[in-house]
Parts: sequence; C-alpha cells; structure tokens
Amino acid sequence: MSAQAPEFTPSVIRGESTLDLPPVIVDTVSFSFPLSLIGHDRSNEDSPRWTASDAEIVEAFQSFMDDVFGRNVFTVDEKVRGGRNFFDAGCTFDGGFIAFGGNNRVPDGYGGHRIVEQRFQLYVDGDGCCRVPDWSRVHKKISQASMDCRITRADLAYDDHAGSRDVAHAIQLYKDGAFTGRGRPPKASYVDDFDSGKGKTLYIGNRANGKILRVYEKGRQLGDVASEWVRWELELHNRDREIPLDVLVSPQEFLAGSYPAMSWVSDIIQKISTGREKLKITYQKLVASARIQYGKLLHFGALQLGKSKEEMFHEIYKSGVPERLRWAADNHLLQRELGEEACFF
Repeated sequence: MSAQAPEFTPSVIRGESTLDLPPVIVDTVSFSFPLSLIGHDRSNEDSPRWTASDAEIVEAFQSFMDDVFGRNVFTVDEKVRGGRNFFDAGCTFDGGFIAFGGNNRVPDGYGGHRIVEQRFQLYVDGDGCCRVPDWSRVHKKISQASMDCRITRADLAYDDHAGSRDVAHAIQLYKDGAFTGRGRPPKASYVDDFDSGKGKTLYIGNRANGKILRVYEKGRQLGDVASEWVRWELELHNRDREIPLDVLVSPQEFLAGSYPAMSWVSDIIQKISTGREKLKITYQKLVASARIQYGKLLHFGALQLGKSKEEMFHEIYKSGVPERLRWAADNHLLQRELGEEACFF
C-alpha cells in the first residue's frame, strides 16, 4: 500500500504544528491465528469439541504469547473457561483473552457445512496494549508467512490532553464536509452531556461497515469533570476490509488516512481499501487473465465453429468460487453487495 499526500489541509490549532503532536497509540487489537500454531489443531476432524487438558492448553498458549510479545509480558490464567464470540472455550491473561474451539465448520452455501482450519482469537485490550514493550517486534513475528495472522479489529487513538482539538472542533469539521471523501458524507451522531461533566461524544462512520471514529471527552468520561483531555479514536474491523499488519507500527499514518479531516495527524497517510474495492480490483485482474488465456479460444469457437455465446459459456462454466475470491465468499461480501441472488457458493 503506497503512502499518499494528505487530501485535506491540516488545521493548525493554537500555534501547533504536526511536529508537536504526540504519537498515536494502538489502544485495542484483535488477532486471528491458525490453531495449529499451538499444536492442538483438530481442523481435519468433523467435530468442534476440544479434548486437550487445561494444563496443555495454557502451556501452549503461554509459549505462544512469550514468542510473539516477549517473555514476562503477559501471563495466561491457569483456568480454561467458557467461550465467547462464538468460540467454544477460552482463557484470559493480564491484558485480554484468547478464544478457541468449535469454529471448524462453516456453511458451504448448499445447506450443509464444510470443514476448515480452526483458528483462535487473541484479543488485547487497552491496558494490555500499554504493556507491549515493542510493537515492531510483534509486527516482525506475526508478519511471517507461517503465522498466517489476520487483524480482525484495531483501535488507534490520539490523545489531546490540552483539548486543542475538542469535540466542538470535530463537529465543525464535519459540518464543513471535511470528513467526506468520495461520494456521500459518512454518517454521524452526537451524544451531548448538556454540560453535566460526564463528557460529550461525536461518532463518525458506522461500526457495522467496519470503521467508526469517536471524538470524545476522555477525561470527563473517566470522572474528572474539569478535564480538557479529548481522545480521537478510530475503531477498525475487518468486516469490509483487510486491516494491514502495519497498523501496529504506523498507527498515525492509518489514523490520518481514515478521513480527509484527519490528515493533520501525520504528514504520511495510509488508506485501507474496503472489501468492495478489493473485490472489484481482484475480479478485473482475473478477467484480464482469462482474456489472455481463453479470449482467442472463444473467438475461434464463435468464428470457426459457429458456437453461440450461450453454448461456449456452458462449456466453460463451473460452479464454485476462484481461490483468489474465496475471502469474499467466506465473508458474504457478495451477498451484501448483490443480494440473495448472489448466494451461489
């Protein structure tokens, strides 16, 4: 993904420059890994049940955590508990939780199920993220192809402790159209505390679509009614986009690239393509490849053999989904885009 120049002119507040801005932090992150990485994968079995002992599970996950984050950063609790987020089981650590089991069966599109590789969720909350000593180490480790890591959620936060860019400033930016990129402006909602001291919040975007920005009075929500602390927090989900692993080491660039109005956060911005954009580009590439490989064959069939388009279509057509578009099928992106008639996989 290439870096781009900011699209919206940065607003300088109270003599501040982008060099004065504190760093953007990773405040929450959720990973997905193959369960085979901890040595207890049951992906090839038509059963979601977990049969290893608690001690074996905890030992395996602790070893994995030490490998990714470094030794003595997190301690996995000795007890394996009930699951969450549609997983069968889970365990906690001092900074988040791990959920696993029971996710090896997915709908096949024909009313049945197919067996897939089981994965586990590793969720690190805000306090846990503060404990991570070196995100570049984590990034290097999970970027290895053998890790097959996916980020399913990432929260990126900029804290303005002086309140230079407060909620009112964010509201004015929205009214000025500064959050509008291509097409219609994003949805917005506002929660007013009517100066009670509990804190105001502006929401921009839609969590259901995979991206929402919150601008809120963090200090007041924590109980300090006189605090000027304002947090600009971007919450990303992989529902309609692939979250790059680079958000861990360059969070300011991705926060800056989330909306044109956020370009003041960083002189370099990174934009995350949505699933719709990725689907369109991938499909166009596959069509171009098919034209090179089979275009002349179709021309020969029509010109020399007198075949109709319908005949040649049915000769070549095969049900299913190309591997390079399997992600769109598994995430039901085509159904959301085209409606129920697209449910052919």
